Amino acid sequence: MLRLSKGVSQLTKETYEKIAKPFRKPTLRRILIFLDRAITYGSALSYLVLLVWLAVRRDGLFYPVFWVPTFFFCALTAVRALINAPRPYETLGIEPIIPKERSGKSFPSRHVGSAAVLSMAFVRVFGGVGFVFVGLSVLLALLRVIGGVHYPRDVLAAFFAGILCGALLFLF
Repeated sequence: MLRLSKGVSQLTKETYEKIAKPFRKPTLRRILIFLDRAITYGSALSYLVLLVWLAVRRDGLFYPVFWVPTFFFCALTAVRALINAPRPYETLGIEPIIPKERSGKSFPSRHVGSAAVLSMAFVRVFGGVGFVFVGLSVLLALLRVIGGVHYPRDVLAAFFAGILCGALLFLF
């Protein structure tokens, strides 16, 4: 396991509890969990629809829109396994709002990285409309931190890596 230095993006238990307190109420908790899942699964489903649409149209963007996110997902998975950083609920002794029982593999966030790279695929294909997906990726990053399953550094690194990797789509 590689060690990550504690920096300004590191949460303390007290700071996390202040941020999470409103979301411990049952209604807000359900909304947070619903949005986390809806953005995660909605992004994946939208991406599959995009791939089918590009394939049916025999659009030359199909291959880069397929391979760039696929490569990124595999690379991100390998990096997080190598680093194997603990999750906030492991190190801070908190109960996460988003149910999670897995240990380690917190850095970088695969949910956020995947959403970010997929959002760039939508920006590449649909232009400005694709920025709705970028906004949803940012929202997902916030939800993952508030939910107690990632540190800010986990989601920031994943988001920017996904955006940068997704920018490769503009070379095609």
